[in-house]
Amino acid sequence: MIDTVQEALRDVRLDEVETEWSTMAFSSWLPPTKTWRQSDGRQVSFDMLAHRLVRGHKRFGVCSGTHRVYSMMTLIRLDDEFDILSDGARDVLWTYLENVRELIKVSQFENGLWPGNWYDGANAVKNPINEPTYKKVIATGHHLEWLAIAPKELHPPRE
Repeated sequence: MIDTVQEALRDVRLDEVETEWSTMAFSSWLPPTKTWRQSDGRQVSFDMLAHRLVRGHKRFGVCSGTHRVYSMMTLIRLDDEFDILSDGARDVLWTYLENVRELIKVSQFENGLWPGNWYDGANAVKNPINEPTYKKVIATGHHLEWLAIAPKELHPPRE
C-alpha cells in the first residue's frame, strides 16, 4: 500500500478532475507531513489541495459535490490535530464550509432529504429538479457524513 501512496504523491496533478479522492488518500497517510515532491520535483502541499478544492461551482465533483465538502472537512479536522494547513488555507476552507452550511440550511426538504442540487440553496426546494430518489439519498448521506466530523460551529440548526 505504501508504494501506491508514494506513486500517487509523485504523480498527483492539481488539475485532475477528482482532486477530492487524492486529498482523502493523502490525508489518511501523510499528516503531520505538510508538503511533498512530485516526480518532476515540484513541491505540493495540503494548502495547494485546499485551494484546488474550493475552485469552481459547488456542483462539481463526485456525488453532487459532496465528496469535495467531506475532503475539506477532513483537512480542517487534521489541521486541528497536526497543523497541516496555513492559516490562510484554513480560512479559505472554513469560509467555503460556512457557505455550504448556509446552503444546506435552506435546501433541505421537510422530510429531511437534501436534493442533488443542494448548492442551489432555497431554489432547490422552491423549484425541485426531477431526479431519482437515490440521488437525494446520496446527497443526504454525504452531508450527514461531513457533518458527523464537523465542529458544532459548522452545523446547521438542529430544527
